[in-house]
Amino acid sequence: MDVGNAFVYMREDKDWVNKFVVASVLALTFIGLIPLTGWLIEITHRVIKKEPQPIPDWSDFGEYTLSGLKLILLTLVWGLPMGIIYFPYIFISILGPLMSEFNPQIAEGPIFAFFMLTMFCFTPLIFLMQAMLMFFYPAFKGNFATTKDINDGFAFRKIFSMVKTNWANYLVAGIIGMWVPSMLATAGMFLFCIGYFPAMVYGLMVGAHLEGQVYLDTQAKLAS
Repeated sequence: MDVGNAFVYMREDKDWVNKFVVASVLALTFIGLIPLTGWLIEITHRVIKKEPQPIPDWSDFGEYTLSGLKLILLTLVWGLPMGIIYFPYIFISILGPLMSEFNPQIAEGPIFAFFMLTMFCFTPLIFLMQAMLMFFYPAFKGNFATTKDINDGFAFRKIFSMVKTNWANYLVAGIIGMWVPSMLATAGMFLFCIGYFPAMVYGLMVGAHLEGQVYLDTQAKLAS
């Protein structure tokens, strides 16, 4: 993979600034994140198809919205194992301190100790599930982006094989795709919060390009 190119490919498109501005404005609202997600899928799709201009314009707004909704559904399904563990963890982490607040004696009893022990046991499981989702997200997103058929996002056997074949690059794509947008967005907050959304969009565009790259690299390794 060419990680460096994922950070600079935008400059090859003369109209990238206008497209980027629209994406940043859409990121301001929760509803706007749906077509933005579909637009990022189109970037991954174009990288996979080796098109010279990976950044699409905004003429297919409806298609981007549909693709975004599909990816949200895919992410919810793939993240379901983590959700099964995460929601009881949240419930316990809130209920334990809340009970001790109303009845201080509970904080010294076996019930509160049980809550704390359960939280301690849940924490590594949540970390493991997050790590697995970080591995598989660029894999199922890339496989979905090839045709934008939701069934390709649920091709579990193929996707597991892809990750097994190219796990190191999927780890890189997962870390950059998930952490870089978050870190850039946090840094953007220092610009009177104005830079938060453009920085986040830029990070997501980097991740979208890498997801296309790692898909191509994986298919080449599978073919050989």
